[in-house]
Amino acid sequence: MAIAAIIIAIIALIICWVPFAGAFVALIALGISIPAWVTSKSGGRPAGVAIAATVISALAFLAGVLITILVIWVWDEFGDDIRDCTSSTMTQEQQDQCLEDRINDRFGIDPTP
Repeated sequence: MAIAAIIIAIIALIICWVPFAGAFVALIALGISIPAWVTSKSGGRPAGVAIAATVISALAFLAGVLITILVIWVWDEFGDDIRDCTSSTMTQEQQDQCLEDRINDRFGIDPTP
């Protein structure tokens, strides 16, 4: 069980940058690694792999949650601007200028020297 947990924890660490999925896979790894740790300790076997899986999956879970929160915040903050500036009637240059103007307005940046 500990080997399965560490494999899933490593996969979770690799994909933790994918919103929602990384945190979900890390949660599965935690759900396997913690019982593997308890079972190892109660069975008198070494618990090093289970402990490593628990630590890796916890880190992957934290990273996955933070990245998910960041993506939600960015979409909430800039989603309307992106939708408004990417209409099919605008050229690519007009879309780029629209987004640049909106971002400059949002952050109070004056592009003229």
